[in-house]
Amino acid sequence: MKKVAMSHPDPDLAPPTPVLDSGETGTRSLRTYLSSMRIYPAQAWKAAIACVLAMALSPAALVATITFLVGPISADYGWSRAETLSVLSLPLLAGPLMLPLAGRWTDRWGARAVAIPAMLLYGLTTAAVMAAGGDRLLLILPLLGSTVFGYFATMGVVYKVVSAWFTEHRGIAFSLLIGGSSSLAGAVLAPLCETSIDAVGWRGTYLLLGAAILLIGFPAQIFLLSEPEEVVRARGTGRAGGAEEPAPELPGAPMGVALRSRTWIFIMAILGLGASSIVSVRQNAVPLFGERGYSEDLVAFSLSALLISSIVGQIVAGLVLDRARTPGPSSSSPPASRWAC
Repeated sequence: MKKVAMSHPDPDLAPPTPVLDSGETGTRSLRTYLSSMRIYPAQAWKAAIACVLAMALSPAALVATITFLVGPISADYGWSRAETLSVLSLPLLAGPLMLPLAGRWTDRWGARAVAIPAMLLYGLTTAAVMAAGGDRLLLILPLLGSTVFGYFATMGVVYKVVSAWFTEHRGIAFSLLIGGSSSLAGAVLAPLCETSIDAVGWRGTYLLLGAAILLIGFPAQIFLLSEPEEVVRARGTGRAGGAEEPAPELPGAPMGVALRSRTWIFIMAILGLGASSIVSVRQNAVPLFGERGYSEDLVAFSLSALLISSIVGQIVAGLVLDRARTPGPSSSSPPASRWAC
């Protein structure tokens, strides 16, 4: 059954009107599915641009540069490659642990209240890496700050924003606006990082990355990022006339129940085991393939090809998730990707 749209005083801030009930998702044609994206207001697409730029500069995208930074930092400090890789990787383990707090703050205070200050601190701490001294702790601290603030500014916010705006196309929106944008950015940053290190060194490269975050990501969150008015009103900050409105009951299961479910455990196992193996290969790509005679230029090109090819899989998975009645059809893609690697 189709749902009827209700009038809204400001169409740019109105939440999108669903085209079809979820039970009809699997029956609509691809053409109808694509044309139905026109239901979203202009504000939704502005927020999408902000999310794309945030993810393009996120720690998930910058991880593609680590393999090129290990050698120069090792030579500068006199450390082994293993020691340097450990120093660069430790913040990546701590950052995701802060995501529950980032999500909680986003739910409570709103996406802009979290993303704008976090993006500013993300850019400043990333640029501050260039001034790190020779002690491991002095290098880890700005790296840790950069990663934590980066996760707060990007992944802690964009999932909330995308899911709130693109209610009928969450699968393809997650795939393109979040996964696809970080993969494409990583594909571009890999060769650019190698070139930058040759030109200005690893310290200058971190300064350039911080500048990009401050000059591109930070303004995007200020001028483009938003949430639907209903989400803001439900949070209690957009009430008209000061009238108290009860918060709507959210769909889904309580967090404690979800964390104990087999579905959650299975998803975490796939993501943890699968992603860790791919990230490990990417972080060690230069020494791993360099000792077999491959140049850094070829490694950078290969990493870019790997990341670009992953976008195809993400698009397919997003389309399947949106059009299927259950997520079962997409469950075969993670094992397939592991076998391919």
